[in-house]
Amino acid sequence: MCPLNLEGITPKNLSERLIKKHKEFIKHYKEEYKLLDRILILEEKKDQLDYWIRSTDDESSIEGIMKQIKKADDELTKLKRDYERITGSSYNNINIKRRYDILKNKIEDHHNALIYWKNKTGK
Repeated sequence: MCPLNLEGITPKNLSERLIKKHKEFIKHYKEEYKLLDRILILEEKKDQLDYWIRSTDDESSIEGIMKQIKKADDELTKLKRDYERITGSSYNNINIKRRYDILKNKIEDHHNALIYWKNKTGK
């Protein structure tokens, strides 16, 4: 008896199952990847806004910039909660850029595998 219970599974069935599995991985990784992408963009925006505050003496400009920073902070707080909900791990325990790059590579690997298996089945 085969421990994976592959009896009666044709190469086409196996390919179709692998296609489905790779699609599931891609969907899962993309959700986290998109959150991290938005977080990185907002953090860069905040850095730029902080620089602008240090570069101006105009009170009305500073007030407008502070409103933008507050808005970015609020969105970051929500995104970090979403990240923790989706991944089940603390946002503070990750290196964002490193995790972002890892996810990008995983998505690419699964996409390439998906193409391979789709070519095998002719889909």
